[in-house]
Amino acid sequence: MGVIPINLKYFGKIGFYRRDIAGQHVLVGEPEKIRFLAGVKVTPQPVESAWRKRLGHYKVVNQPEATIFQVKDLEFKLTDGYLLSVITRAEDGPSTVILQTVNEKEAVIAGLGTGLGETIRIGYDDKGEELIFYEGLRFKLTRKPASTANCCTKKTGT
Repeated sequence: MGVIPINLKYFGKIGFYRRDIAGQHVLVGEPEKIRFLAGVKVTPQPVESAWRKRLGHYKVVNQPEATIFQVKDLEFKLTDGYLLSVITRAEDGPSTVILQTVNEKEAVIAGLGTGLGETIRIGYDDKGEELIFYEGLRFKLTRKPASTANCCTKKTGT
């Protein structure tokens, strides 16, 4: 998918292998005798129409005092069958994570490790308008994608 650019010169002395651990397909790295979790396989799953309707950009509506980890905005998009969230923080810019929907009002950031497994929930404000809840913040839709004509179809091989 090309999500993470990798400079291979840093991995010359690390051996990588796949393992099935607790029902997860994982990639293990082993430089000498130390093992670490390098990644987990995430497969696309059907994306419910409720989540497709939420594609777009969202801004924080309850901004607390600024911190270096402050989330500025987020975006939901569909790419190659994956529901993605692009989370932009004040200091380090955007990062893209894969979401796995639990139901129409809850999704989890896919994967194992720090910051993964967190929940994104759907709620409503006093006026009944939909809000996104993440990291104690509330987000409101600011704009939909320019075109959603091809957003919700899965690519097929030719």
